[in-house]
Amino acid sequence: MPSEEEVGTDKTLEVWLHDELVGHLYQLHSGDISYQYVLKASRALSLSLPVQYEAYSQGQCFAYFDGLLPESEFQREAIAKKFSINKKNSFRLLQAIGADCAGAVSFHQPRSKTSSYRKDELKEVSEKELEGLIHELPQNPLFISKKNQLRLSLAGAQPKAAVIYRDGKIFLPLTETPTTHILKPAVEGLDQTTSNEFFSLIVAKSLGLVVPAVELKTAGRTQYLLIERYDRISKDGKIKRIHQEDFCQALNITSSDKYESDGGPSISDCMNLLLETSSPVNSRNQFMRMLVFNYLFGNMDAHGKNYSLLHKDDGIIEIAPMYDSACTLIYAELERKMAMKIGGKYDPLQIFCRHWKRTCELSGYSYPGLLRVLAKYCISIPANAEKYIENLKSKGIEVVFLNSVYEVVKDICHLTLDRLSAEDRLKAERRN
Repeated sequence: MPSEEEVGTDKTLEVWLHDELVGHLYQLHSGDISYQYVLKASRALSLSLPVQYEAYSQGQCFAYFDGLLPESEFQREAIAKKFSINKKNSFRLLQAIGADCAGAVSFHQPRSKTSSYRKDELKEVSEKELEGLIHELPQNPLFISKKNQLRLSLAGAQPKAAVIYRDGKIFLPLTETPTTHILKPAVEGLDQTTSNEFFSLIVAKSLGLVVPAVELKTAGRTQYLLIERYDRISKDGKIKRIHQEDFCQALNITSSDKYESDGGPSISDCMNLLLETSSPVNSRNQFMRMLVFNYLFGNMDAHGKNYSLLHKDDGIIEIAPMYDSACTLIYAELERKMAMKIGGKYDPLQIFCRHWKRTCELSGYSYPGLLRVLAKYCISIPANAEKYIENLKSKGIEVVFLNSVYEVVKDICHLTLDRLSAEDRLKAERRN
């Protein structure tokens, strides 16, 4: 471990994975962090942090630990204000809110962690209270406020909160009880983002893609998404954590660099990472299907933090379900450049078959196999989306916005299908 001269007072956190103390996170006098596994650690926190005796430096471990925290400067500032700490101090932020993070990792003051078998202490939230909490999210990120002692963290740029959902009721944990669902309200300034994401996940599920269970709900007149956490599982009447990490954490890339244009993961980086999973062929196939879906659905924000790995208790590592997918092209205010290049291109309208082929070559993936997925999804996505909209209309539900999303998605799918057909005609001419 770092020497006493290097570590300041109150600058050590125990790092637990499930109910195993696996290491210590230190903040040095320099302000940097350092991480070291305990001698008996049996499991790694991340593919970027394999178990070793030597301590990891800031450059080696910062991306993983900082990647557990909210990305938004505004959210960090609000959290920091509540706890009277520096919003840029990731160590202090984890010390304040790191008792329930993504996956199975948690942070505690030395010798302060309570037993995982401690009785659940929950606070039921009424619909009126929930609506108020949602409206207060910008000032009280993650539902953390001076009225409660919540110590939980969620990564990402959008305002959200982690809750417990049982028997149709919303609860907040008062102890270290694992949360079960993510609550996501609409993004301020953008039209119907909750409906957009719900629509995307419903269509993705209809294609056979693995997505978390999701419900579109309201509290009073406020709409929100309730998404079942794929890193939690109910077992023997208790909620058990499943460890996970996003692709940026696994590749030691900071959240601020999550876009490929900023140095974030490329498609080939992601595909190479998936070679380290327990079933690389299956994981790589799933990733490419997610990639194709996000492209055809107009999701330009599918960056390295929107893909994750699950680390199961039996040692199996696999790609996590698809999440955070929506048609971003519907919003004129948002970036129209893709988060990851396809064949060297960021502009979705400039993608031709040769760019998909180049992507496959760089990733060691079957180009004919990819073409089959592209062709299938170009037909199935608009058809299934239209069917869902028609079902809503038959129930008297307003669908003007979803129709607009459908038109954008249909145009991308038809354009791609035309380019696939042109490629087939060219091949036929060459054969003749």
